[in-house]
Amino acid sequence: MVTQPPADSDAALSPGGIIRLMQNMNRLERQNCQFIIATHSPMLLCFPDAEELLDRYSGENVTAVDYSELSVEKAREYNQKAIDSERCTVRQGDVSALDLPSGQYDLATAFETIYFWPGLEKCFTQVHRILKPGGLFLICNESNGTDAVGQKFEKIIDGMKVYTGEQIESALKTAGFSDVKTERHPSKPWITVLAKK
Repeated sequence: MVTQPPADSDAALSPGGIIRLMQNMNRLERQNCQFIIATHSPMLLCFPDAEELLDRYSGENVTAVDYSELSVEKAREYNQKAIDSERCTVRQGDVSALDLPSGQYDLATAFETIYFWPGLEKCFTQVHRILKPGGLFLICNESNGTDAVGQKFEKIIDGMKVYTGEQIESALKTAGFSDVKTERHPSKPWITVLAKK
């Protein structure tokens, strides 16, 4: 299912979209949910540290996973206080072989990162495995797979692959997700895909 947000302020990657995400996370937090968040997006610099997230959701824990040793090191430095409080874990890992317990998480996110995942269906199957029944997986990309900029970067960055919303939806369904919805920005090549386990 594809929906069109009515205005820039309501686009999935807009400040309004991020606020809606945070409102949903707040609702989930009241139900004792746990979150896993993956990102390579400069967009999330507006919400960069686990401490702020954990302050908003006082009963929750955050697990962050990144393939890059440097990213893990920097995330640990930045989030040391939350790590010391044992409410945040930052781990190096490979999304195609997640070393996380099955059925543990309520929400997984991937901001600007699936471009580098080694095989969407395999990776999405891993995300599906770690989510609780009814858990949500949110994917945000600044490329819709057909835009010139995304295709340009795909050609010059080794290992990068841009995907259309339809390709992402298909891989999610193959991995076992249901109720998959894609939102498209009205004037930019941004897409957000939300899937339910």
